Amino acid sequence: MPVNADCAELGGIYVLPEFRGLGIGTEIVSYLVRQGMTYKKIFCLPFAHVEHLYVGLGFRRCEQAEEVPQEIQRKHRWCNSHYVHRTLLLVRP
Repeated sequence: MPVNADCAELGGIYVLPEFRGLGIGTEIVSYLVRQGMTYKKIFCLPFAHVEHLYVGLGFRRCEQAEEVPQEIQRKHRWCNSHYVHRTLLLVRP
C-alpha cells in the first residue's frame, strides 16, 4: 500500500499453522517486495517472532524516527498497544 510517492507499507502476512515452514511466507513477501521496487523504501510492521524472515529479505530495524512517515509511526504505536505479540518497525531501503 502506498504511503506517499517515495514509500509504501507492506501489509500483514499470515500463513496458516499447517503450512508454516514451507517457505510460503518468504515467497509471498518476496513477491510483494518485487512489486514495490519503484518505491525508495518499503516499511513493514511484523511481529518480533518473524523478524528473521524479513531480515533475510533485506529489511532492517528503523533506528531513526525521522525517516519514518507519521502514519507508519502511529500504526506501529497502535499495534504495540493492541496486540499481544510485540510489533517491530522495519524498513527495506
